[in-house]
Formats: sequence, structure tokens, C-alpha cells
Amino acid sequence: MLHLLLALAAAACFALGMLTAGGAALILIPVVTWALGAQAVAPVVTVCTMSSGLSRIVMMFPRIRWDITRWYLPGALIGAFLGARLFATIVTSEDSPQALRWLIGLFLMSTVLQYRWGRKKAAFKTTIPMMAPIGFLVATGSGLVGGVGPVLNPFYLNLQVHRKEMIATKAFNAFLMHLTKVGTYVSFGVLDWRLLGFGVAMGVGSVFGNMVGRRWLARIGEKRFRTAVVWMMALSGLLILVTG
Repeated sequence: MLHLLLALAAAACFALGMLTAGGAALILIPVVTWALGAQAVAPVVTVCTMSSGLSRIVMMFPRIRWDITRWYLPGALIGAFLGARLFATIVTSEDSPQALRWLIGLFLMSTVLQYRWGRKKAAFKTTIPMMAPIGFLVATGSGLVGGVGPVLNPFYLNLQVHRKEMIATKAFNAFLMHLTKVGTYVSFGVLDWRLLGFGVAMGVGSVFGNMVGRRWLARIGEKRFRTAVVWMMALSGLLILVTG
């Protein structure tokens, strides 16, 4: 029963996440914490998000921006290993990544002002080569807390990336990053068969959610998409601060 409930929660979150280019993993964090405990969050959410990313790659492969991926991916893979390794060493202390969560939450909440409630197309200058260090930092944080997807969205918005390109590119990069994290979690004994089962069940739910979300995405324009992305970033930040 718990597997089914978590799968349904993942389906709902990832359907919404398709419209907002992220946020699903962060919404799932308190759900997984309630169901399995804080120590299970990072490995379980990572397996789920990896499954979701694979389905989005299949759906939108032609829309991947390889020029962004070339710069983002090397740093992200290194950061994913480092973050997962750090998580494995501090897993006995659930409060260890607390300061990082607060920092992420405050940054995400500030985006609603940076983008003037979604009316502004870009908040600060971003170039494609900047995605290399950004990838390293975001992947390291993701390895520690499980999901920080919306943190990347301001940089994609500033690059004026089309909504489908944004979702496809993030999915491809995230899949390889999460695959690295899963391997690291397994090698250090953080991800066992029990947690893997929950992650896979949620992953199946996320695939169905993506199928529904893709239909919704086709019905909205760039302006509404940008507004939805900005508000989801703010709500995700608030959720992080409230749940701690």
C-alpha cells in the first residue's frame, strides 16, 4: 500500500513539474520523509527522479540543447559523486545539510522578485560556459539533500531557452547526474533493496505523471510557462524553509 501511495504522489508531482520545469522532487521530500524517514530521502528521490528523467528524454530527445549539455555535464557528474559521497559520510546526522537547505530556500524565494512575478524574461546575465561551475555546485547540493532542480531554472530562463528545450535538456543532464549518484549511494551502502523498491515504484508513477504533464505543456505559451516556473521556484523555496 505504501508503494502505491508514494507512486501516486510522484505521478501528481511530476505532472505538475512538467509545467514548471522542476519542483517535483522538492515537493516529494516531505512526503518521503513522512513515509520512510529523512535518511531515505536523498537515495529514494534520486531513483525516482532518474526514472522520470529517462521518460522525458524519450519524449523530447530532439529538443535537447547539446551546447548547454557540453558545458554543464562534466561539472555536474563530478559534483554528483562528491555530493553523494558526502551524504554517505553524514547520513547518521539528519541536520547536517540544514544550512544548505536554508540557502537554497532563500535563493528560490528571491526569484519571484528577481523576475518581477514572472513578467521579466531575465534577471541577471548568464552565459553557456557558466553552466560548468553551476552544474558542479547544483549537483553537489542535490547529492546532499535529494532534490534542488528548481535552482537551475533561473539560469535557463536567463539563457532564453524554449520551454521544451529547457525540460529536455534538464532531463538529459539530470539523468546522467542521478545515475552517478545512485551508483555512489549503492557503493557506500546507503541505497539498499528496500529503498530501491520504493524509488522504482515512485519512478513508475513519475512516468505516468510526465505523460499527463506533456499534454498540459502543449496547451500553454512561453509567457505562462515562465510565470509558472517563477512561482514554482518561490513555492519550492518556501516549502524548504517551512519543512526545514
